[in-house]
Amino acid sequence: MRLLLILLTAAVGLNTVFFALWLGGLQAPPGDAGEAAFATFRNLQWPVTMGLFVYSMVSWARHRRVLPLAGTPFAEVEGLVNSLMADAGIRRTVTVRLGPRIGGRAYVVGLPRRPFLVFGPELLALWLKDEGSRTLFTAIARHEVAHLRSRDLWSYTLVTMLRVVNVCTGAFVLFALTLNATVARNENLPFELPTAVARVIALIVVIELVARVFLRAREHDADRYAAEGSLEPIVAALRDSSSTSAAPVLRGWLRRHPTRGVRRMALLEPERLLESSPGQVFLGACTGGVFLVTLQDMLLRFTPSASHGDTPIATGLIVGIPLTLFVAYTAWRDTWYAGLTGGRPKTLVTAAVLSAGLVVGSYAALYTRVSGYGDTGIPLRVSTILGVAAGALLLCGWLSLVGSTWFRVDPAGASLKRFTGFSVPAAAVVGGWVFAVVWTWSARLRGILLGCGAEEFRDHPVCLSPTPEADILGTVPGLVLSPWLAVAAVAAALPITVPRLIGPSTAKDPDRG
Repeated sequence: MRLLLILLTAAVGLNTVFFALWLGGLQAPPGDAGEAAFATFRNLQWPVTMGLFVYSMVSWARHRRVLPLAGTPFAEVEGLVNSLMADAGIRRTVTVRLGPRIGGRAYVVGLPRRPFLVFGPELLALWLKDEGSRTLFTAIARHEVAHLRSRDLWSYTLVTMLRVVNVCTGAFVLFALTLNATVARNENLPFELPTAVARVIALIVVIELVARVFLRAREHDADRYAAEGSLEPIVAALRDSSSTSAAPVLRGWLRRHPTRGVRRMALLEPERLLESSPGQVFLGACTGGVFLVTLQDMLLRFTPSASHGDTPIATGLIVGIPLTLFVAYTAWRDTWYAGLTGGRPKTLVTAAVLSAGLVVGSYAALYTRVSGYGDTGIPLRVSTILGVAAGALLLCGWLSLVGSTWFRVDPAGASLKRFTGFSVPAAAVVGGWVFAVVWTWSARLRGILLGCGAEEFRDHPVCLSPTPEADILGTVPGLVLSPWLAVAAVAAALPITVPRLIGPSTAKDPDRG
């Protein structure tokens, strides 16, 4: 969940900064860096302020629609909730309210220091029925209290604000694009404007999907907390007559909350939550591809020209390390799931989805496309795509090997702190090296392909070479060869060697991750 929250925050921040930089560049006179910086700061306030305003108004409207329980037949529910709060070790005061318009739903809303627990009338009606209905209602109330116990109201508030800022930023970008298209006179606008609008909409949708994945993971965590005391009541409360397997995949992705059947299966078979999700990997990889292109473009604009040759290396490291950790936890969880169920890790699927997401994301980047500085995505050449896929397969295969090695030594996961202590730093080094090599190779190849399109460079020896990919690979020996390769090799061997030296005694380690 933390990685999803970081991914969402970074993606929304990227789009917001893009809007401010692009619009600031249009407003400032050419070459006036001070005015451009001031205009960028001024424009940065618009989507953020509008997003916070819309969030505040929606929260205010939700508070206005709820009613106190005093004077209703459900007044005893507040005492039940307070007792559940005390059992969970929560000392803060929580106000319980009736939501006349939410039917059979319940939710926690408000500021983290002043939360409201709202129940719909259909749920509260269970309290007035028989003992079995009261047990179901208590299980549902325990789930809502679990949100407060896990302290996820902070993250929920942040995600809600980020979702609103994402939509507001997208609306501002679309408005600015349309306005710029009506003012500028460009014969290519009929073709460029629809493409730019499609990229803006695609990025808004990707960010919204990341937010919904986070919200679904949040519900599973609350279910796990709620089921700690007794599993049967919460499972009974989640019983659903509909078949979850028949639910369309698209509908599942668009839902902000998992279906009752999915949540029930996750409680009965908790190892299902460890299974690799190709959709999450694709969202992370697509966002990573956007980051690669955008950060590369920003570094080229705001660094001295003498250091432009090192910007792909820096870009690959800065983006590659967090992206590797995002993929690593997915691969390691899937390795444990495969070990517990007797299956095989989805290494090939994860690598294929990772490479596809990187390529797609590199062409969805807004900053260079909208500002009209040419195509800077990963070149769509067979050799280049195979190179990216080989790097993704190398990384995912190594991550799966690390996970399977530790699983054989510690199948119960008793020493997860020790595992992450060795594996996370190693993954950062190896992943940073892999992405630095792949992106440097791709970025320099793209530069040559763009340069060779100009008339004055067509007779250059590099442009006449039948194998430009191999020629470019030879220009990055500092990454491919020592000392970087030696450091990456040592980092790759460390988390594989250590568990074999420690032996199966780590299963008795009292640490719990």
